[in-house]
Amino acid sequence: MILDGIAGVKFLTEDKFALYYAIIKAYFSFYVSFLKTIGSQETKYVPLNKRSIIYDFYLKGKKTY
Repeated sequence: MILDGIAGVKFLTEDKFALYYAIIKAYFSFYVSFLKTIGSQETKYVPLNKRSIIYDFYLKGKKTY
């Protein structure tokens, strides 16, 4: 993203506004889709296993967790 910023400044100083606008548009598109993705995820809490998984697997025969 740092390189995009440098390129944006370069395009802005060279009066290439269409390329600068494309960079800005890509940033907004990325952030909007990122926030939608983060907002749509459910947080699932998994209870912690108080014993060793190795103990449960080999001695108790537990195959799924």
